[in-house]
Amino acid sequence: MTVFFIGGAPRSGTSLAHAAICSDPALHPMLPEARYLRHLIRAHRYGKAAFDTETRDYFAHPEGLRAFTASQIEAILDALRLRFPGTRHQTFRNPDSTPYLPDFIEVLEDARAIVMVRDPRDVVASLFALQDAEIAKGIESRLTRAGRDAAMLARTYNSFYAPISNLADKAIYRRMLTLRYEDMVTDPDSIFGRLATFTGLDIGGFAQNPAWRTELLRDASPETALWRGPLWGKPVSAKRTGLWRDALTADEISAIEEICAPYLAGFGYAGV
Repeated sequence: MTVFFIGGAPRSGTSLAHAAICSDPALHPMLPEARYLRHLIRAHRYGKAAFDTETRDYFAHPEGLRAFTASQIEAILDALRLRFPGTRHQTFRNPDSTPYLPDFIEVLEDARAIVMVRDPRDVVASLFALQDAEIAKGIESRLTRAGRDAAMLARTYNSFYAPISNLADKAIYRRMLTLRYEDMVTDPDSIFGRLATFTGLDIGGFAQNPAWRTELLRDASPETALWRGPLWGKPVSAKRTGLWRDALTADEISAIEEICAPYLAGFGYAGV
C-alpha cells in the first residue's frame, strides 16, 4: 500500500489534486484535512531534533523514534482500511503539512508526496477574495484579523515552500512530484497523466469526468465552505488563473514579486 500526502500553499490546487487521486476506486473518498497527522509528524521532528538532549531517554536510537512514529501513523491507516474495506492506497491533504512532507517520506517507507504550486500573485488575490467573503459573512479568522496585507501573505507563501526547496537528502525528491496549478487546469490530460504515472493510480479519466468523491465532506461549517472556493467540486477550469492582474494594486504586485522572487523564478512565473 502506498500513502500519498498532498501539500502546497493554500489556494494552490491541493483540493483538485486530492479529488483526482481519490477518483481511483482503490482509494477511500476525499477526507477532511489531515491536521492530526501533522501534529504527529511535528512531534517526530521535535523528538529527532532533541534526541541527544531529551528523546534518548525514551528511545535507544533515532531509528526507535522513527519506528514508533511510523507505528502511530500506520495504526491510523489500519483504522481507515477497516472503515473502507478494499482500500489499497490512501491519501491525505493538508496545506499546513507541506513543510513536513520530507518527514512523512522519511518515516513511512511507502509514502510519496505531491506538491502543488501556483503563481503567488494569484494565491494572494484568492486569499483576498476569501477575506472579503469572510468579512461579508461576519466570520472572524486569522485572515480577517490580518487585514489586506499582500507582503504578509507573500511571506506566508514562501514559508510553505522554503523548508522543502533545498533538502540535504536529495533522494527524497524522487518520491515527490511538483505540479503547477496553471498546467493542471490548462492541460489536464497531460498533468493528470503525469500524476497517474507517479502514483500508479487509475486516474486518467478524471480530466474528462471529474467526479469528486465528496460524500464525507458535505456537512461543512460556513468557514470551511468558504475556504473551498468557487471551483471546488466542479469540472476542471482555468477561470481562476491570472486574476491577480485585476484584483491587486500595483504596489501589492510589486511587494509580492519582490518577496516571492525566488519562487516566481523557480516555479516558472517570472516575466508572466
